[in-house]
Amino acid sequence: LFNLTKLGEYTAKVEMLMTIDEFVIDGYEGPLCTVKEMLEPIFTDFTITPPAEVLEVKPGAKIGVPYGFRYKAPETCDVEIWASLYNYTLGILNRQEQAQTKEMITLEKALTFQIYYGEIGIVVGEVGAGTYGLICELPDYDVEDHIDNCVEVTVPPIPPEYELAYHHEYPRGKTYVGKAEECTATLTIPLPEQLFPNNWVRERIADAFADEVAKEGGEMLDIKIYEDATPTWHTDYRIVATATASPIPWAIIIPLVLAIILVVAFTNLVI
Repeated sequence: LFNLTKLGEYTAKVEMLMTIDEFVIDGYEGPLCTVKEMLEPIFTDFTITPPAEVLEVKPGAKIGVPYGFRYKAPETCDVEIWASLYNYTLGILNRQEQAQTKEMITLEKALTFQIYYGEIGIVVGEVGAGTYGLICELPDYDVEDHIDNCVEVTVPPIPPEYELAYHHEYPRGKTYVGKAEECTATLTIPLPEQLFPNNWVRERIADAFADEVAKEGGEMLDIKIYEDATPTWHTDYRIVATATASPIPWAIIIPLVLAIILVVAFTNLVI
């Protein structure tokens, strides 16, 4: 064991002697190592803590992911950490990450290995019902840990104040046999339903979903739109959309659909 406390190149001379007459029977003399200044953090033993059992979470819930690692750092530094859900599409090499969360953590200066523990929260969002894995990583340092199939996302029931106002089964849905993805989303239009012709807003919602799903390589199979028109100055919609599995990035599509509907609705009123 060598205690190397200074920067520079080290050589070693090692001899094996006979205990009686000190005759050299083996030995080595030459370069040992080079000790350089540590320029960036070093990480090891990065792990996340798996849930005690399969979690049942509703879209919109937040999952806390505990993690820990050992590190050395030449100076106090900020490190980015990512966490997300994921599933597989066409085999284990096709991992699709969803509901990604990014945070910065501060590591204190440590010239010897120290232990760091933390927790990062993943907002499930509208990822669709299904079973997902958890992954946590330090992307700048190629460090990660993951657990397959440990989060079960369930579809919340439709609230009683919502009534089915529109249902459309697409032609593909009548013949499709295979894996499908279902998404439940809530949209609020800051205008009363009575300002528009019958089914006008609902049809625009269905069209926007179909267009955005097609852009992602999927195809709509079925859409149900539930409506709560009891508020005076706005209308709430609960949409249950089913599409062929690509997978579909519902967390991206939902805000796009809402933006499209708002623009179309206000433009129609102005015209």
